[in-house]
Amino acid sequence: WYEYAKLIFQAAGLSPELRATTEREYRTAARRPAYSALSNRKAEALGVPPMPPLADALASYFVARESAAVPNG
Repeated sequence: WYEYAKLIFQAAGLSPELRATTEREYRTAARRPAYSALSNRKAEALGVPPMPPLADALASYFVARESAAVPNG
């Protein structure tokens, strides 16, 4: 999650102080798998375009968000 958060903040142009933790340091009630990736194969088989890399999707999101922002005053 550290790398994910870091990527989001970078795309947003922010640089907060982040600290990576281990599962042992950050306990939650939910059990999490060590690795869980989602597959897009079924969507692609139906003709849905593949998802862009996360960094590209975040950059596009923040550009769209900025252009949709209403100026103050």
